[in-house]
Amino acid sequence: MKFWGTAQPSPTSTPTPRRHVQSRLLEFEPYIHANGRISMSIDPDTQKPISPHAVHFNQVISVYVRKTFPICCLRWADVGRENIKVVKGDLQHFFMLDFNDQAMNRFVEHQMLNTFKEFRDDCHRHFKKYSDLKEACANAPYILVGRMEDWHYLYDYYMSCASK
Repeated sequence: MKFWGTAQPSPTSTPTPRRHVQSRLLEFEPYIHANGRISMSIDPDTQKPISPHAVHFNQVISVYVRKTFPICCLRWADVGRENIKVVKGDLQHFFMLDFNDQAMNRFVEHQMLNTFKEFRDDCHRHFKKYSDLKEACANAPYILVGRMEDWHYLYDYYMSCASK
């Protein structure tokens, strides 16, 4: 079953894998509108999703974590249950999920944790690629475009760590 379009990026754009996932998420909306939410469950033996849409499920989790979790959360413990609940609620827009099932809760929260760590690492890698600190400060990673205050917060944090 195919539900995401095959539109090709314009010749002038070079989408990164994450930008591509975010644009495909927008194409996911009409599929859900036409066909309804996708049922997801977790295999008790493998602790993995049972669905031909498992990859898309993981991608949607990633997109919502990156958009929802506050940038000032420097550790997983800082994220807070409220932000986790928000992401779980957003997932319900696309998928039928039973959060009374402990395996589902564990899987989704584990995916959130992995995405959170990856996001932090991506931002730090982006910062480190600049030898000129002013240039680093002025060039937020694409995921933080329009969120310069968040990028400046991370920049200040990275600078304080570097000076220790």
